[in-house]
Amino acid sequence: MSGLSIAGIVALALLVGWAIWRAARGIRNRNRPADTTMQELRMAQQVMTTEGGVTMAIDQVCKMQVDEVKAPGGKSDYKGKTYYFCAPGCKRSFDKEPAKYVKG
Repeated sequence: MSGLSIAGIVALALLVGWAIWRAARGIRNRNRPADTTMQELRMAQQVMTTEGGVTMAIDQVCKMQVDEVKAPGGKSDYKGKTYYFCAPGCKRSFDKEPAKYVKG
């Protein structure tokens, strides 16, 4: 690893999660059009990779980061894309109404 401790990685993950939470609620910049905020949120929800090589995805239901390899809630395929979940409840919600959680 290139000098990042576990605490540093956790702090970075928390910071990214907080930024996504703010963008999702339109708090980041209230003067911007809503479309821009949603576009920024979609970009932030793309797969992220930490320096340790662990590929993280965003749970589309609760917006938590999920390790794609471990994905405690499992995974689902929808319209040719795989989505990963932090818990079985999030997966059930997604499977019931995937279009509600995936825009576009």
